[in-house]
Amino acid sequence: MNISKLSITLSLIGFSFFSSAQTQDTTIIVNGVCEMCKSVIEEACELDGVETASWDVESKVLALSFDPAEVTLELINTAINESGYDTEYSTAPEEAYEALHACCHYRDPEVQANH
Repeated sequence: MNISKLSITLSLIGFSFFSSAQTQDTTIIVNGVCEMCKSVIEEACELDGVETASWDVESKVLALSFDPAEVTLELINTAINESGYDTEYSTAPEEAYEALHACCHYRDPEVQANH
């Protein structure tokens, strides 16, 4: 009887561990200035394995929930950079940044001041 209880308990623990290991939650800083930036940043995160991505205009924090078995944080970061936005880890290519709408040029102090 004790062996079957132990077996069931271990099975539940294993299932619980497996379920919680499927997604990872994290935050990263992404530069931007407005709701249009928010839209582009969040759209860049629409990758297989990303469950949620929500960027806050005021704090510049991108909250992510993703499945590390399907996508890496490095791949998500690269997609954000390629969309024109700098993160706390790396800088967007200049041509991607320049392709952003003029009101989204977050590196420009005047643009920052106007938001």
